[in-house]
Amino acid sequence: MTLRAQTRYALQVSREDYYAVLGISDTIDDDELRRIWRKLALDWHPDRVGPGSTERFARISAAYAVLSDP
Repeated sequence: MTLRAQTRYALQVSREDYYAVLGISDTIDDDELRRIWRKLALDWHPDRVGPGSTERFARISAAYAVLSDP
């Protein structure tokens, strides 16, 4: 997924939804956020699951990019 596509998906999801996309609370620490993101990224990666998971993978990546940025 290109950066342009990730940005497009990031604009579609509001800030409150980023936590829901990753299934986490807003009090999570950085290490736990990274651990959960890595697990979800592996579970939804298009090379592992198939082309139907591309949108979900992009949403997970966009949510992590926004939430991990200080």
